[in-house]
Amino acid sequence: MKATVPLYVCMYGFRSTGNVVTPTKNAYQLRNYSTIDKNSRTYIADIVKVTHYSRIYDADHSNDELFSIAYDDASKTYTYWYSDPSTTHGWQQPTIYKTLADEHINASGECYVIYIDGEWDFKAAGTLTGDELRQTVKAIDQNHQLSQDFIIGDGDTQCNFGKAFAVGDSKTDNSKREGLAIKVSELQAEPATWRVVPMSNSALKRGEIAMSIAPASAMYNASAIDLSTCSAPLDITENGWFIAGAEKAKVAQNGAGTDAVKHDDAPALPLITTAKIAGSNVNDAGCTPVVRVTYSIIPMFETGDTQTATANGVSSNR
Repeated sequence: MKATVPLYVCMYGFRSTGNVVTPTKNAYQLRNYSTIDKNSRTYIADIVKVTHYSRIYDADHSNDELFSIAYDDASKTYTYWYSDPSTTHGWQQPTIYKTLADEHINASGECYVIYIDGEWDFKAAGTLTGDELRQTVKAIDQNHQLSQDFIIGDGDTQCNFGKAFAVGDSKTDNSKREGLAIKVSELQAEPATWRVVPMSNSALKRGEIAMSIAPASAMYNASAIDLSTCSAPLDITENGWFIAGAEKAKVAQNGAGTDAVKHDDAPALPLITTAKIAGSNVNDAGCTPVVRVTYSIIPMFETGDTQTATANGVSSNR
């Protein structure tokens, strides 16, 4: 994307000295009314299900094999025995109970367990990341939906995917308009009435003008540019003539984008102009357009603004 902004530089000259002054203070400046409508598309790229297992570890019986194990759904805890507990007087078998005869599981901490959805599952330590079993899935399990709605937002707008969704689901709820920063990439000066000559020329003739222009500030190089050197487009991309976008609070969200930023709210880049003309060569009207200065600008889009987020835990005993 590239836009060209022509500007006719109009100056007053005094017949006696040839000195040039600008019509008003801040007469020459670039104002940025640019906006961008962001209709951001938020989508689910992948879903990783994380299941937390419980470690079977007993320092006093690390080499002893388990005879059985039980799970208490109320306290979310596991209890295990190294011998048959049914031989103990008055013992009552827990509701969720499993005999581990011939499975050779000990309490060394090298085995993890979980009871979920009515099933027992045991994992060796080397198959987990810590106590986590991480699985890439295509969708949220309807039986284990998220405990809270999964909401992606940037403070101003948000997308709500609810408690169950699938890879590839997308939303475009977060539409907004923002000010768009721009950068001046080219500068070209074309004579409108007089001939442009170098600023170093000390003997100006009738019909000649020497002029330079510089930004009040720049990111890298704010040096004045002699307009005689840019009769063809001059690449000044690396000079860093930036103009910030309008503040978010000052950008109208409704109506035409061209009217979204008011004049006083548009960031400006003041331009410092210096010019010389030969004496007695200003017309009787006292003011005449002498040079057309064309600025080519490019938009400065944000990069790397992709957000990723992790959902909260699921409503299960994982």
